[in-house]
Amino acid sequence: MRHLVFGLVMALLLSSSSALASQSSTMAFVTDSASNALLPINLTSVQPSVPISVGAAPFGVAVLPDGSRVYVSNRGFSTRLNSTVSVIAVADGSVKTTITVGRMPMGVAADSQGRYVYVANNLSHSLTVIATATDTVFTTVPLNNPDGTGSFSPRGVAVNPNPGMPYVYVTNRSSDDLAIVNTTDWSVERVGGIGTDPYGVAVAKDGKTVYVALEGDGKLALVDAVSHQVAKIDVGPAGLNSGPTGVAVGRDGKVYVTNTESANLWVVDPANVDPAKRSVPVYVGGKPVGVSVSPDGSHVYVANSTGASLFVLSTASNQVSTISLPGSNPIAFGIFVLGPTAIAVAIDIKPGSNQKTINLGSHGVTPVAILSTSTFSAPALVNPATVTLAGAPVQLKGDGVTAVIEERDVNGDGFVDLVVHVQTDAMVVPQGETTVVLEGKTWTGDDIRGEGTVRIVPGR
Repeated sequence: MRHLVFGLVMALLLSSSSALASQSSTMAFVTDSASNALLPINLTSVQPSVPISVGAAPFGVAVLPDGSRVYVSNRGFSTRLNSTVSVIAVADGSVKTTITVGRMPMGVAADSQGRYVYVANNLSHSLTVIATATDTVFTTVPLNNPDGTGSFSPRGVAVNPNPGMPYVYVTNRSSDDLAIVNTTDWSVERVGGIGTDPYGVAVAKDGKTVYVALEGDGKLALVDAVSHQVAKIDVGPAGLNSGPTGVAVGRDGKVYVTNTESANLWVVDPANVDPAKRSVPVYVGGKPVGVSVSPDGSHVYVANSTGASLFVLSTASNQVSTISLPGSNPIAFGIFVLGPTAIAVAIDIKPGSNQKTINLGSHGVTPVAILSTSTFSAPALVNPATVTLAGAPVQLKGDGVTAVIEERDVNGDGFVDLVVHVQTDAMVVPQGETTVVLEGKTWTGDDIRGEGTVRIVPGR
């Protein structure tokens, strides 16, 4: 396993003028329960970051979709006192405010619009709703009932990303159920029989399936978001406290589950009908807890709670590397990675040519290939009419709508690539620049982005 060691510098104060990340950076915000700190890690530049002091025993973490703030649950380990949520400003790493919530808050999640943050209070058996416009408690939803029935000991929380499904899902360890909170009227519905010791929870991109890690069963529960029917997939050995803990969903629909007992990250493909290939363990070591996928889907990050490290899985190669952390008990339970949302693609400008020169005065077109991989088929996924290179559109056919394309393997790797032709004289390249950017969209609306290095000949 390859080790990428950060020389992270401990400091007493974090300068208010120091920016944690640029718009192009990928950042991880890892809670460290032992040092009562949030560890910001710049995953793009591999630069040292300063730990941020938060509350006692920080556990859950959620980053707002716009990347402006991070919300950290501080468990506190006290049954008498309310615990808190720390709100961190990403721009400068300052603690913006501290919000009192229920006892022992664990899971934290933000909705897709960034309007509300939801906090599962383990010892209060409730869900706190924070309005992000004011960073104050909007309401608290009881999950148990005065008669002793209902949901108890909530841990994980996730929000349905489908605008037509206004639901928040909460896992409950003591009652072995999934509470479904309707955000239109704050009513609560419960799904029982999902399995023993439900822990982490995540929702599919289309909102149709809720995934729950069953710590006591060694399984991942797949809950139909409409019918509430439950199916299960093995993600570890069966038995008490067998380990499945954190859950995250990738852009391609794969589900990633940490198992603290077997030291594995399970890669689950719900669409695969072959049981042997539907769930595959990847050994990472230690006791992995939190798991999060980068917004562009290229990497999966796993917090090793006993190894003071962050595991990094490449979704393209399935290779694992390790980043050392300054804390001794990293948890990062929740969505803790912030970064560019565009899918990164490799491109080849003027494929087959050793002369990567573009004459901006030319009235012709410049061919550019969007390269395919084992996990990304450019001809099948990319809408060629949306592609631009340095701001220039692609050449269209006589109908003015359909792009002129080729489908061929330009680099001899066995994967068919997509070649488009860009109008050369429409490119906008600043003087002295040698890097040009390709942008576009997939047929499902996801952004793509790639960069290429060229020699520019200015137009006349």
